[in-house]
Amino acid sequence: ASCGMTSLLCKFFWKSYVTDMQFMVEKEASSSILSKVCDATFWLAADGDTILSSDQRLQALLGSHVQESCLSQHMPEVEQQRLHFLTGSPHSSPSSVQLLHTTLLSQNGREMQVDLFIVNRTSSFIDQDQAEKFLPREQQRGFLIGLR
Repeated sequence: ASCGMTSLLCKFFWKSYVTDMQFMVEKEASSSILSKVCDATFWLAADGDTILSSDQRLQALLGSHVQESCLSQHMPEVEQQRLHFLTGSPHSSPSSVQLLHTTLLSQNGREMQVDLFIVNRTSSFIDQDQAEKFLPREQQRGFLIGLR
């Protein structure tokens, strides 16, 4: 009986390992495509403004210390309102990609015309990770952003 249980456990762990490896390969492929299409990618919090994580390319465009800053700090005021309309809208469906043609300001104040591809993932993280529910909105993952 113990041999059968060991075999069952081995099959379970092997299947889990294979699934994890497939996920890693798919994630790497997705990242590769995104890096070719977008100049930078980053995560906004569920509040639709706080930059939770970013790649070095975003830091190169906007300046250092972008993580945990507000994206709206890097935008003219009229553009901030447009961003908040898209990320604060209850009508944006999860996983649909919205495009925002906007202006960002570099650390030295230079204006850059960019496209932001905004993917609403707010409900996905709360559904999958119950701990996310108890974090403040500015710490919950919410929106994947691709910048071009």
